[in-house]
Amino acid sequence: MDKFGSLEERIETGKKLYAILFGLKEVFNGTTNFAKQIIHSGSRADYWPCIFSKTVGKGTYQKERIIGTHLKKGAEPIYSPELEKAWKDQVFFAPKRVDWCKDLSALDYFTSYKIPSSFDITTEYANSLNKIEAAVLLKENLK
Repeated sequence: MDKFGSLEERIETGKKLYAILFGLKEVFNGTTNFAKQIIHSGSRADYWPCIFSKTVGKGTYQKERIIGTHLKKGAEPIYSPELEKAWKDQVFFAPKRVDWCKDLSALDYFTSYKIPSSFDITTEYANSLNKIEAAVLLKENLK
């Protein structure tokens, strides 16, 4: 989502997610099974353990570890801590009670939804990981 401040974009993203989750039986069943079997910790290792690990490795980052959607043979997984290890508890205050719905115009966005033709972002995500890894390696080599 590019513009979180945009009500229209938030609603459209939610509609797409709804359509994917509830409109495709295979996705719904897979998501439900995952939620029943995995106690989610906030670590990426919960859903992609062949790339990520909840435990800290040796900490060295001297060569490329990720090729596409896989780790290179013998490469150490990327450390992805559990949420409680990554962030301290935060104090939250109750938000002001305000009626943000001044009129019913937002209901126009809810007239229909359709399943997007393409929604598997695995390759795009892996490409992003490859770019981040390349940037880290470049920075390490410049030291």
